[in-house]
Amino acid sequence: MKVILLIFILGFSLSTSLAQNCDVAQAGVAIVDDANISPVSLIATGQEANFKFSVSNLGAPGCAIPANSISAVLDFPKLSTGARPYVYTGPASFVSGYFTWTYNNLEEVLEGTNTMAIPGGSGDADILVKVRGNAIGAGYSNLNITQGKGVSDNTGNNFSRAQLVVTAPVPLKLSSFTVIADRCDALLSWSTLSEINFSHFDIEYSPDATTYFKIGTVQGKNISTGADYKFSYTQLNGNGFYRLKLVDKDGRYQYSDIDHIKTNCTDQAKVLVYPNPLHFDQKLVVNISGYPGKIAGELFNTGGQRVSEYSLANSANELSVRNLPAGVYMLYVKGDDTETKSFKVIITR
Repeated sequence: MKVILLIFILGFSLSTSLAQNCDVAQAGVAIVDDANISPVSLIATGQEANFKFSVSNLGAPGCAIPANSISAVLDFPKLSTGARPYVYTGPASFVSGYFTWTYNNLEEVLEGTNTMAIPGGSGDADILVKVRGNAIGAGYSNLNITQGKGVSDNTGNNFSRAQLVVTAPVPLKLSSFTVIADRCDALLSWSTLSEINFSHFDIEYSPDATTYFKIGTVQGKNISTGADYKFSYTQLNGNGFYRLKLVDKDGRYQYSDIDHIKTNCTDQAKVLVYPNPLHFDQKLVVNISGYPGKIAGELFNTGGQRVSEYSLANSANELSVRNLPAGVYMLYVKGDDTETKSFKVIITR
């Protein structure tokens, strides 16, 4: 999935009353995950992250910055589309160290004031601002701390071009996907590294690497540390090409790489019918292996009337159903000295 950078601009405007030459400084800024334990450089839409920073008075111990003399504004700029790349998620107000913060819903900014004096050589506790990825976009972040008249301008403490990468959520990271042949069967196995907001796998098969058919679905386990999966399919004799369709809970999807096998089971009488259900403009594939002599196929409607009959072979037989109305049918396959096999076939329009 396409990864696009988002803008997060930390817009701070600070002013102080006329005072001693006390030095307000940005002591540090970091982006951490939603558990506040690991540095991160990206989040996905819908995912939360914390911005962590602190403000300190680097002046001498006797040089205190008075209470209510510093104001700070943290804004969340819009993209050119008019959407905000991410939004503040609360709380509405909180106290962090020397500062009291309040979220202004009208302006969509977080406003802070040092409601306590900041002694020289001291700093507040880490300020944690939680945001949630909201919309995709691209840009840079910029954190500036300035001071007003009577206080050093502190231009060396500006932080610019800091980046937070925000992506559309990747539902799953696949670490392996393999298919092996076991006589007539294809044995699929795969593993994931992580699963977030993930729904299911659609297993798709093709006899020619051109047209793929859905042959099964496996629900995701949604384990953040990954999981292992297995699936088996009776392919019959010949080539088989397999891929996984990885579908997340929002309907977005991606495909795995394709794996190929060749099975050899000519000594086993087997029949495979797909796709099922099928649209009337698709071909019904009747894949047959290991049948001696002549092979016949008959298709009956629910009223017991035979609507089609076919001469079949040990191969992938493609049967047209274009002239048949939508409904449920029964397909019977019989070879010389073999038991008749029946399959329910559903045709849609």
